[in-house]
Amino acid sequence: MTTGIDYSAFDALTFDCYGTLIDWETGLLAGLRAVLAAHGVDGADDELLEAYADAEATLENGPYLPYREILAGGLRAVAAILGTSITDGEAATFGGSVADWPAFPDSADALARLARRYKLIILSNVDMALDDTGPVCQDTGMPTFVIHTPVGVNQIGIRKAIREAIAE
Repeated sequence: MTTGIDYSAFDALTFDCYGTLIDWETGLLAGLRAVLAAHGVDGADDELLEAYADAEATLENGPYLPYREILAGGLRAVAAILGTSITDGEAATFGGSVADWPAFPDSADALARLARRYKLIILSNVDMALDDTGPVCQDTGMPTFVIHTPVGVNQIGIRKAIREAIAE
């Protein structure tokens, strides 16, 4: 396949972790099903994912919440749609389930191949890096960095911060 992109012009690649390297749908469905099964309810994959996506979008349009709280709120919404409610403990467990979501089968090999040629940088909204429960992507071993940027920051400043972080 020809893309017209000169890949030799690049020294580093940046990408998101969840949905790109980590199988978001499989992890999310496993977590949802584990909690919902305890209440005797279930749904088709598409039904659960659509209900969750709608709830997540609503929560993300409100005030900032850590992703684990977005997950917990999404679970509560899906449970309500299915006619049940969940405990605070179940919501908290589901909120932390992201650490158990699987990588896509080809993620580790693809990263290893790419790392021979490029510096690899995961840019992701990973709450684990913020609360210091895991300084690396749990399934790929790639380091995560927190780069705080104010609204309207100059993109050149971000690029410099990334270069300084990977040079260390």
